[in-house]
Amino acid sequence: MGDSRRIYTQSEKDELVKLYEKSLEDLISSTKNMYEDISKLAIKVDYADLCNIVNGVANAFNDELKKMLIKNFDEWQQSEADIISITRKKEKDPILTDEAQKMEKKMQDSMNTILRERLETIPIKGTDADITPETEKRIVEMVKKTMNELEVLQEKYIKRVKRRSEKNAIYTDILPLVEGAYIMYISGLKQTLKQFKIFEEELAADLKKDTQIKRETRKTLSVSAGNAINLDLKKCDPFENI
Repeated sequence: MGDSRRIYTQSEKDELVKLYEKSLEDLISSTKNMYEDISKLAIKVDYADLCNIVNGVANAFNDELKKMLIKNFDEWQQSEADIISITRKKEKDPILTDEAQKMEKKMQDSMNTILRERLETIPIKGTDADITPETEKRIVEMVKKTMNELEVLQEKYIKRVKRRSEKNAIYTDILPLVEGAYIMYISGLKQTLKQFKIFEEELAADLKKDTQIKRETRKTLSVSAGNAINLDLKKCDPFENI
C-alpha cells in the first residue's frame, strides 16, 4: 500500500527537484543529440533545401518547443494540482505551504536555466549539391530513433515518479507536470519533424520524374521549411481536461 505522508525533509525536497531537473535535461539532451547528427549530415551533403529544414527545427526548438515546456509548468500551477495547492488543501500548515512555494520556485528556476540551451542554425551556401534518397532516409531514421527515445524516457520518468510516490505522496503532485512536459514536447516535436517526411516524399516524387533534381521544383518547400515552424500549442495541451 502507498504511504499518504507528505515529507518535506531537505533531502526529499532536493531529490524531488533533481528528478524534475533530470527529466527535462534528458528531454533536451536527446533532441540536441539528434539535431547535431542531422545538421552534420546536412552540412556534409551541402544541400540548401535540406539545410533550410534543419534550421527550421533549430528555430522551433529555440522558440516554440521551449514555450511548450513553460506553458506546461504554468498550467500545472493553474490547475491546482501543483505542490502548493495540494499542500494548502491537505496540510493546512503555513510552514509546509511556504516550503512548497520554495520547492516550486526552485523547480521553475531550474527549468529556466535548462531552457537556456540553444541550437545553432547551420550555414546555407545555396549550392545545388546532389542528394540521394538514401541520405534523406538516414535523416528520417535519425528522427524516428529520437522520437522512440523520448517515448522511452517518458515512460521511465512516469514509472520513477509513481514508484517514489508510494513512499512519499508529494511525488504524486509532480506526476502531471512530468508527464505533461513529455506529452506536449513530443507532440510539438512531431509537428516540426513532419517537414522531413514531406521532404522525403517530395524528393522521391522528383526522382521519379527526373534523375537530376531541379531546384526550381522545390522552391515552395524550401521557403516554408526555412522559416521557424509555427506550432499549435492547443494541439499539445495535456491539461485541457483538468
